[in-house]
Formats: sequence, structure tokens, C-alpha cells
Amino acid sequence: MKPSRSQPHIRKAHETRPHQPRPLVRPSILSSFLYALVTGSLAIGALVTTAGCGPKGTPETPPPGPGDYIESGKTKVPASVAVDRLGVVLAEGASEEQLEELAQLYKLRVGRHYPGGIYELTLSSKTTRTKLRELAVDLSSRFTKQLSYAGLVAVPKGATTPMIVPEQIIVEFRPGTPEAVMQQQLAAAATTVITRNPYIRHQFLVELTDRTGPDPLELSRLVSQKTEVAFAHPNFIPVVDYRQAVPNDPLFNNQWHHQNTGQSGGTVDADIDTPLAWEMTTGAANVIIAVIDSGFDTAHPDLTANLWTNSGEVAGNGVDDDGNGFIDDVNGWDFSGDDNTLTGGNHGTAVAGAAGATGNNALGVTGSCQRCTLMLIRDSLAVFGQALAFNYAQNNGAWIITNSWGYSVGTPAATVVVNAINQAATNGRGGLGSVVLFAMTNSNTDNCTGTTPDISALASVIAVSASSNQDRKVTESGFGNCMDVLGPTHRGYGGVPYTGTLNIVTTDVTGSAGYNNSSTSAACPSTEPSPPPANARDYTMCFGGTSAATPIVAGTAGLALAADNTLTATQVQQLLQDTADKTDDTAAAYAEATGMSAPGGASTHGFGRINAREAVRVVSETGLGGTDVYVRDNRLDWGNTEQLSNVVMDPTRGFLPHWHSVDIKVDAPPFAPTAPSTGAAFDAFVHENPIAETTNRVYVRVHNRGPIAADSVTVKLLWAFAGTALPSLPSDFWTAFPADSANTSVWHPLGTKTATNVTYSGASVAATGGDGAQILQYDFNAPALSTEPNPRHHCLLAIIDSPQDHVSDLAKSSLVVDFITPRDNNVTHRNVVLQDSTGAETMSEYFFVRNPFNRDIRTVLRVVGPKGFEFDFDRVNAGEPFELAAGAEMLVELEVSWPEPDTRGEVTVIQTEFDGKRNPVMGGITFSFGPPKHQ
Repeated sequence: MKPSRSQPHIRKAHETRPHQPRPLVRPSILSSFLYALVTGSLAIGALVTTAGCGPKGTPETPPPGPGDYIESGKTKVPASVAVDRLGVVLAEGASEEQLEELAQLYKLRVGRHYPGGIYELTLSSKTTRTKLRELAVDLSSRFTKQLSYAGLVAVPKGATTPMIVPEQIIVEFRPGTPEAVMQQQLAAAATTVITRNPYIRHQFLVELTDRTGPDPLELSRLVSQKTEVAFAHPNFIPVVDYRQAVPNDPLFNNQWHHQNTGQSGGTVDADIDTPLAWEMTTGAANVIIAVIDSGFDTAHPDLTANLWTNSGEVAGNGVDDDGNGFIDDVNGWDFSGDDNTLTGGNHGTAVAGAAGATGNNALGVTGSCQRCTLMLIRDSLAVFGQALAFNYAQNNGAWIITNSWGYSVGTPAATVVVNAINQAATNGRGGLGSVVLFAMTNSNTDNCTGTTPDISALASVIAVSASSNQDRKVTESGFGNCMDVLGPTHRGYGGVPYTGTLNIVTTDVTGSAGYNNSSTSAACPSTEPSPPPANARDYTMCFGGTSAATPIVAGTAGLALAADNTLTATQVQQLLQDTADKTDDTAAAYAEATGMSAPGGASTHGFGRINAREAVRVVSETGLGGTDVYVRDNRLDWGNTEQLSNVVMDPTRGFLPHWHSVDIKVDAPPFAPTAPSTGAAFDAFVHENPIAETTNRVYVRVHNRGPIAADSVTVKLLWAFAGTALPSLPSDFWTAFPADSANTSVWHPLGTKTATNVTYSGASVAATGGDGAQILQYDFNAPALSTEPNPRHHCLLAIIDSPQDHVSDLAKSSLVVDFITPRDNNVTHRNVVLQDSTGAETMSEYFFVRNPFNRDIRTVLRVVGPKGFEFDFDRVNAGEPFELAAGAEMLVELEVSWPEPDTRGEVTVIQTEFDGKRNPVMGGITFSFGPPKHQ
């Protein structure tokens, strides 16, 4: 899953530090695709043309010349080849940072990037095709560890992505051609056989040996003219568009809650990442979601394929064939009319579609669980019928029961319903428990307190409130300490300013009887089309409230159970809570110790907005298989990796330093009388700055948010002098890991220890008796304080690894710690200072500014601190770019002044790379100013 590997690097000056890997090519997958491509007898003629440049320096594909074509069978498709760029494919394990270094060596620029590690390298000006080929050959022959392929860029007419043409061609001879003739022709063409197709023995993949002769395009044309040859063409590398995770439903792009691209003013990625979850599972028919609601359009074409069918019942014979007390209950039961008539509800149709509308059927929308089964149950106005609805769902095999309705449970009349809910949640699904979800209210009220709390306050249910397409909590939705998670829904009802801009797109009663009978409802923003496109009256873009949020969460629970059907109802609830994104933190104020929103004592956001990708990844066999060990980088980090751990997921995304690990703490002498042995004790333990020239204790806490215990977890701790960017790891770090590198002069190992049987310890049980987090102790012999200007800050780096959850390949492709930490939840670090600042009104601190890369960079420092603090650097100006050579480090003095003595405050210096576009954070350092604890 995450094998250890250290890749060789492109060398410039004296060292290399790889950085920012991209998705890597897997040759077996690519070869299979190319084989399928070439069996269509694809050939390309000679392409001789010129290339131009588009706006802002973006390369354009030139118009094809009269002799430029790609041949497929008897069809010739006009094509072009660029002469201002070439194409390359990263080798497996290589990184974009290495590609940047390579490009700099050749005075090239890294241009467009495509899936599969395919890149275009652009020249500063046009050249000849011959010179481009020479450059590609030089790159591919010299840098085999970094590049799988390099070649010309060819674009067929009408295509939006290129094909790369490497120094390889495919030659297929006509059946019956003698072996000697085939070998003679290949030798005459100045080629060497790479491999022979074992299924088509007269087909060869060959490599060009004469690099000064015809290029692959020209040679293919010449070889294909031989009478013995059926066809010949280059071994093209096309840009593969992996579409399996994104459904073809026409309204999918309107379903922002699955994939938010910022449409109609939304916040990019303010969604539940279902397409990423669907890469692992789209659901399963045995996962039955019971929808208890007011009625349904059972003939809706986007629902019928997923409807539950009672296999023990014969439709329409008027007999209770299965003896369950309900006659002809083929798809469910109507507890209002006491019959099998389920029709008659706009609300239920929309709810059912949000949970389980059929996906990838080229029709309308998709539910969260595309392949789950929907058991439709029409509820009753009377509590006896409502209780029977839960009994029916439980006894007919419902795995999940979703309810977009509710009321107060503080009256004796509701006891029968409460009992039925608790029984289903405890005994359903063969004793594993049915997952029961309830929508919180659509008003800004605390649902969890008082003499008559809402039914969603039951401990046995998952209480769902609402978030918008801008990752804000919808004002008109319930809150309180019984809330579990937020689910995506409408923009809000309270008027301008709304908390979002769009509502939920889902199924509607077909024809003109549903919500879209009046598609200009005030609940729909003006930016939505009216009426909606395609089957206008069969879908609504106007659904909202917690009624929409709850089935979306229910469908996500269905995906998790499709990935692991052994999960208990409690484990599903914990999984959704533990993997929720900590959105809207400015308003939510998530607690550091528990991950629960807690402003003013009453939770407004629960554990956050659900993330389907993270939930499914933890339990799926194609993900982590049920074990996810992790260490936290800051107070908002609970193990999610879909976003960087230093991204604050406010409506306008922010930044939170990743060098503030809450799982690393120092105890300076005199030591605390008791070492922390539990998660709660660790949270209560006060972190101290280490003391120079003495032994300090360091505690590292290890968590597991998966339902399966980690049998063994290796925990390695190191220290180095800190700075705004940390020094690179030794070149052999990952090949030696978990043993020590040959060079320990920069990163000093403090020991490698093992934690055994690390049980579940996610946010749901943090700081409780059920928290299985483990704490390991290390000794840190801190160096002496220098009398010369010298940084007193140090970095403590912790790396955890388990046979059940290895450090990722992405992490192991880099040696840059500030790249690795926010991307891999098995790695964390904390910057510490050897001595507290004094209580004076001014203070000077020295720190390193580094370039951990093997290339020159432009970089910028910026400072964040409390109001009234003033800052000054001695060698650079805050906010102004400056140059740093490859591998260089520079000592900088920061002078800080504050309003009055004994003022406490934190000042953070952040270093970013200045490239005029992304300006990614390279690292940072935080100084705490105030009266000293230790002299």
C-alpha cells in the first residue's frame, strides 16, 4: 500500500531534495491501454509544421499541415506536431520537483500537466523538429530514473490533449511473413526489438537505434510502406482520461455537494468528495437504505433500478406470502394508509434521490450511494404507525434508516417510537445495529437540551445539521451538543446575506406534480436555470433543509458499509465523525482535545462536514483496510489527507501552521511526577520548552481512527535545527527507514520505538475512557545555547509506520519535511525553543531561512502576530521577494517589540516560494514571547 522506496535524484551542485510529487505513471496500466489503442491499426504520417504561442505564453497547437495525419484503419485524421515544446512522462517514484530541476538544467519551463505524470516542457522559442528530437533523446537516455519517456508532442485535429511520441514504434507484419524476413526488415529499419507480442507473434515493439535517422513519425511512415508490413506507428503515449469515478448523469455537474468546483459562487471543494469515494465503491445492492417519509414516486426512472424488492412476496396476489403481516409489500409499506401504496410525496422522492438515485445511468442525477437499495416506507401521523415503520425496516433487513423529519420526544406518547428506534439501532442487521439518522430542525434552535429535546437528540441516532456550498453552517438549522455532523444542503432561508448560493439537485415527482410545478420558487437562487435542463419536471434544483443533508449522509454511510459490511452502527457513526472536515472553524471553534465544535458551550457544527472519500478510504480494502494510524499536525488535524493539514477550511480558505503538532510534547526538568499514559492525560499535560545542555523528555502520542487495531506501530523521533523551512532529510533516509541514515549530523535520531495493539482512538472517543491512543517517551539531550547569534529553535519530527498503514509513496518520493508533513498523516513535527523569551519590551530572535531544493528560488517572508506588536528583519524586508541559491540557508534576525512588559503573544514567520502564481508555503517558525518559565 505504501512501500518504502528512495529514488535517485537529478544532481545539481552538491545535493538534491525532491519535492511536490504528482500522480505517477504505472507502466502496466499504461501498456494495457496502449495495447488496446494500437490494435486498431493506428498509424501516423510525418508531421512537419510549426508551433505558435498562445496568450500569456501558453503554447498553442499549430494548424496541421497538408501532410500531417494520424491514420486509424483507412481513415486519416489531420494532426499537428509542436516545435516549441516536448512531452515527458515521470518515472514511478519521481517528483515534479525533480522535473523542475531537470527543466532548469536545460533552460526549459514546466508547462501543462496531465493525469498519469505527463508533462509538457516548453522552450523559450521555436526550434526544428530535429533539434527537439535530439533534446528528447538526450533527456530520456540521461535521466532514466526521473523519466519513463520523452518525445515529440502530436495533437490530432479536434483533440484537446496531446500524444507523446517516444523513440519506439509498433510494427505488425502480415500473417505468414517468414521469421527471417521480419527480422531482416526490423534490422534494416535500424531498430532493436524491445518485446514481442505473445498473442500476436508477428507484432513487435521496437526501439530506434539510429538517433540521427528518421524520427519515429517518419520511420513509421517508411516502414508501413513495405509490402510485408500490415501497419507501423509510434508507441504513442496518450493522455488517459480516467472517467470511472465521475458518473455520466447529465445533472451531475449541478450536484455541487458531490463535487464543488466553485460553480455559482460556491467555495471550491466545499463538498463531500463522493467521486473520490466512488473510486473505491459505488455501493452494493445488499446495502439497504430504508427511507421513512411522506410518500414517493416509485415509477421515477432514476429510482426504479435501486428499489428494494421483497423476494418473499408475490406482487398483486392479495396474499401475505412471506407471513410478515403485510400483504403485497413488494417495495415497502404505507403505515399511513395501512397498504402497499407508497405514492404521493414530493418530499420523499427528493429524499430518496439524494440518498440513492441510480448513478452512471446517463439519466438525471446520482445519489450518494449509486448502487445501494432503497426500501421505501411511508410513515404514519400516529406514533404507533411510526414505531411500526422502524420495526418493519429492521425486520426486513434495512442496514440504514434515514429520517428527514422529527419532533420532540419528551412526551409519553413518543416512548413507543423511541423504543423502536433504539431497538433497530441495537439489534438491526443481525445484531450489528441499523444505522439510524435523523434530521435536526430547520430553525436556529438547540435541539439537544430542555425537557423535550428533539428526537434527533437520541444517543442511538446520528443527528445531522446543515452546511452550504460555501462551507458555512446554515443558520436555519438545529445545533447543540447532540449534533454529530453537518451534511450539505440549501443556501439558507433567512434572506440576504445567505450562507450559500445553491440548493440541492435531486429527483422530483415526474411530470408537473412535484416541486418543479413552480420552478421559480423563492428557495431557488436566481443563478439556477428555470426550468432545469433535461427532463425538466422530473428533477428539482430547489431541495434543501436538513431534509436534504440527512439522506446525503445516509448514502455516505451506505458507501462505508459497502466497503466493510462488518461495521457496527456505532462504528459507522464514529467513522463519519472522525473523518469529517473541520469546516468554518472561525465560527465553529473546534476543541483541540475532542475535535468537537464548542463555541459558547453548545456545538454549532458537530464534528464538521462529512467527507465520503475519507470515510470510505479508512475502511475500504482498496484504501487502508480498516486501520489508519495517524499523528496530528495542529489542533484542526484529525487525520484527513484529502486537503493539506495546514488548510483552514473556512468559506475563504485560510492557513494554520503544520509545525504545531499537538501529539508531541516536551517535559523539561524538574519532570512532572507522572508521565501521561492516556489520551486525556496527554491533553492535560503542559508542554514546556526544553532546557539546553540537559536531558528533556519528549512524549509522542499515536492514534488509530480505524475499527481494526494496529498490531504494531513503529515510531521514529528525530530533531534538527529549525527554521522557516526545515533542512532536507538525508538522501538515504527512506531506504534506511526505520533504521538511521548514514549521515545523522543534521537530523539527529532520538530513537525508534514500537507501540503494540493501538486500538481505536478517533475524535469520537478522544479524552474519554474509550480512547486507545498510546504515548511513547524519548530523551532529548538538548544542545548548548550559543553565545554567538544562533537559532535556539529546534524541530522534533515524528514518523509512524505500520505493516497495516505504511508511510505513503507520496511522502517517500520527497526529502523535504515541510512538503511531507501536511500531506501524510503518518508524519508530524513540532518546532520548539530552547529557552523562553524574557519579559522585556523588545526581543531579538535568530532563525534560518532555507532553500531545501536543488534549484535557485525566489522566496518571501511574512509575519503574523498580535495587534500592537512590531517586527523588523535585519537582512530582508517582510513581503518582498529575495533570491536563495540551491541548498542555501541564511541566518536572519527578527526584532520584535510589544506594547508593555510581560506581554504574552505568538509571532509566526511564514516562508513561501514566490513564483507569481501559487506561492506555496515552504515552512515557518513560531516564537512565543513572554516571561520565562526556565532560566
